Amino acid sequence: MGPFTNEELVGEALKPYRDRIVIATKFGIKLQDSKQVQNSHPSGIRESLEGSLKRLKTDMIDLYYQHRLDTQVPIEDVAGTIKDLIGEGKIKHWGLLEAGVQTVRRAHAVQPVTADQIEPPGRKHCSSRYRTDAGRVEEHRRGIGKNSSVRRSLSRRVGKAHGIIDGIANHRILTPIRRCG
Repeated sequence: MGPFTNEELVGEALKPYRDRIVIATKFGIKLQDSKQVQNSHPSGIRESLEGSLKRLKTDMIDLYYQHRLDTQVPIEDVAGTIKDLIGEGKIKHWGLLEAGVQTVRRAHAVQPVTADQIEPPGRKHCSSRYRTDAGRVEEHRRGIGKNSSVRRSLSRRVGKAHGIIDGIANHRILTPIRRCG
């Protein structure tokens, strides 16, 4: 089992149902010397996307999240690359994970951010900063009309809602979009 096994399994299992589901996955982390390192450079985003498309057996990702902010790459460069990929038809929407209000605003100014995600309170690695920022970010989300998602297991609900596979979808890969602006 390697680092991309989840995408491969989900891609194989959901290929027959692709026209009835929404696929979300993440970018911004790569393996280097067996360690995870941030990589949200434009070339890294494109490389990550091409790998995900192949593993997920699809030609387009519905929702593409930046896994963690990369302090070496301005968010405007990330958003510009995403804008290009949307224009190329390779992704439909994009989102940010655990980004602060100013970061979301700067990204949104280049390419509208469809979704963002904050770790819910109680997660082991959920620091007080995220819990504190959550209220401010939620206020900003309402101001720009974006969807907000919170991590949770969706496999049973999604599988039943679509009348397909019960319990197979990985919550990190498959996420329904309630509203995409």
